[in-house]
Amino acid sequence: MIDNLNILADRLRGIQVNGKDITVEDLKSYISSDEKVEVKSASRINLLTDAEIEEMKSTVGTGSKNQGYVDGMKAGAEQLVKAIRTEEGLEFEGKLKFTDDAKIDFNATAKHIAEPFKRKILTDANIEPEKKISDLEKSLKRVQDTYEGEKLTWEQKQKDFDQEKKKLKQNYFLETSMPDVEILKKKQLVRLFQDDGYSVDFDENDNPIPVRFGKPVKNNVEKLIPIETVFAEFIERNNWSKKPAGKGGKDDKPDPTPEFKTKNEVFAYLEKHPEIKLDSDEAQNMIKKVEKRT
Repeated sequence: MIDNLNILADRLRGIQVNGKDITVEDLKSYISSDEKVEVKSASRINLLTDAEIEEMKSTVGTGSKNQGYVDGMKAGAEQLVKAIRTEEGLEFEGKLKFTDDAKIDFNATAKHIAEPFKRKILTDANIEPEKKISDLEKSLKRVQDTYEGEKLTWEQKQKDFDQEKKKLKQNYFLETSMPDVEILKKKQLVRLFQDDGYSVDFDENDNPIPVRFGKPVKNNVEKLIPIETVFAEFIERNNWSKKPAGKGGKDDKPDPTPEFKTKNEVFAYLEKHPEIKLDSDEAQNMIKKVEKRT
């Protein structure tokens, strides 16, 4: 007698008797009954062990915007391995080797390809040994050169992707965290902040770190200055926190526009002439002329 039939509860899904899903109680009744019944499987049921479920969790990325990009790169590299196998008539599984963190293990993959070459050299050594070995060594060298080229291309694309992702993250943080000022649009203020050598980096806990020319911004006792303080000091230093003065009763037009050498000269001029708004065509033309010269 089986005393703990309830352990079968999660295994009875999809099993039916007389068109109805069977329960543990039904199963106990049928086992002790003389009545003949036909057990049917209503549908195909796939069961996974806990270990298989955990493996699936570790290999399926959730919420990753670059998962399709990475999967495509892996698929391309695997196609290269299979092409090498077919071209050289080798016998081995045309799969990539991966590290524990699911990245391509280039060294292990290279060894995976090279071993069949060694076996083939030994197998064919009796047929024109010196020529055959020489030809196979040249073939192996060609494959290794192709592999190294693909590896460099993969690593460079991954590096470019990581840099672009970091740049987007930095710009998003600056545009959402930079204080508002009345005389500049948010994107203009961020652009000027970056033109002055400033940016933002992130520590291992994803906390923002202000940097200038690639180095963390610190005070005279080498303590990191909060990013909010750096924003405020930058705005105050350039007098952008002040509200633009009204035109008043004066109708005089500003002096003829002088020639500017730098954008700072343009901003200094606009500060003296608050009647010229920074987002006006006149002000933007001044800035564009300076940018063309530089």
